Amino acid sequence: MTFTYPGTMSYDNWNQLSYYFGYQAYSDAQPIFHTWLFGFVIKAGLQLVNANLGLFLFVILQSVWMSLVLAWSLTFMRRWEVPSWLFYLTLGIYGIAPYFAGYASFPIKDYLYTACFVLFLLCMMEWTMDKNVWKKRKYVCRYVAAVTFMIMFRNNGLYVYIPVMLIMIFIEAAGTRQSGKADVNAACFMKYIWILLPLFLSWMITGMITFHYDVQQNSPKEMLSLPFQQTARFVRDYGDEVTEEERQIIDKVLFYDQISESYDEMTSDPIKGMYHAESSKELKDYLRVWVKQFFRHPWCYVEATWNQNYYLFAPDIDNIVYNKDCNVGEEIVQEYGILDEINFEVPEWMDGICTIMVSYYALLSRLPVIGLLNNVAFYVMMLWTVTAFALKDKSKRVLMVLLPLWISFFIIIAAPQIQNQPRYAFPIIYSMPVVTAYYIRYGKKQ
Repeated sequence: MTFTYPGTMSYDNWNQLSYYFGYQAYSDAQPIFHTWLFGFVIKAGLQLVNANLGLFLFVILQSVWMSLVLAWSLTFMRRWEVPSWLFYLTLGIYGIAPYFAGYASFPIKDYLYTACFVLFLLCMMEWTMDKNVWKKRKYVCRYVAAVTFMIMFRNNGLYVYIPVMLIMIFIEAAGTRQSGKADVNAACFMKYIWILLPLFLSWMITGMITFHYDVQQNSPKEMLSLPFQQTARFVRDYGDEVTEEERQIIDKVLFYDQISESYDEMTSDPIKGMYHAESSKELKDYLRVWVKQFFRHPWCYVEATWNQNYYLFAPDIDNIVYNKDCNVGEEIVQEYGILDEINFEVPEWMDGICTIMVSYYALLSRLPVIGLLNNVAFYVMMLWTVTAFALKDKSKRVLMVLLPLWISFFIIIAAPQIQNQPRYAFPIIYSMPVVTAYYIRYGKKQ
């Protein structure tokens, strides 16, 4: 981590700082809480010494947070008495694999979100093994904190938690009914409060920041990446079949005449950036056209989805990107004047070290066997494999733990891209070692 002092930055990070320091309107285009936390720490560094200190402190903060969570997962594995080879392999992955070590100095929203996601998954494992877990204060605190921050660090956290929460409530209610009225007491109702509390806390904290900074609501284009990509491929391949009415409807949401030439099979960002709908009616009309065109050429939609996401199933392709220093992306905010207030500097004696480290990580990703540990497809295949065995063994507790991972998998499918953006798969990558250990210990038929 010290080799990338004070840290590495991205386009998103610069936008977040421009929101927090008032150079752009504070928008929910980036997670509101992560933007506030990142800006707050950078501001603290500015007031104490300089921006370098702020960025370095944030990198230390997220690295310690993730280290504690991963250490906790190793504690679980020791407690479960998993095979030594799996324990030490996991320890090696945590400490050496570039997906883990290489991103520790990158203050992207996905890193802290992933740390909270893994902690939430560990809490779920405890829950599946101990029906009295809600009576333990330390567990309740871990659970509420993990879920609350998971939701606040990325909106994905809310999409993951709601279906899992509903199933947990159903299971708890079924267990209460089986225990009989004699065992129903205040503690039975408290567990429902603990399950629901993260929703309230995340809503309250986000609401306070939204009110204080007058956060502006962004357009829904992020959630429509996949439909936009499918429409773009349809227009490119079957544009002669698009009626004039459909053309006008699409043009009110996207710039129809630019779609064909802007379509990129790997990412929906070029098409997503064309979004300019002015009313919900225009968006609803577009979605009706989108559905209608699907039934005309369903395979076109399948191809658009596959071409954007085949990296999830390609173990022989290097899909890894590292920013080399803290100046990456600053060109997007030059016009706002933020660089006059915030200026990150790499010490002269460290020039070139980051490039050497990135080359080292790239080398590791290309080595036989070791390279697999730094490949998104490898961890996705692990997810599919463990799921298949859990289904074969009818292991309900393992399938319950796998549910958040499968929701995350489908979120990746709907995301703008996976090529050169492995961070979208971090929840799966960081979780699979301990999930595999959990299956080996508690999932297999004896």
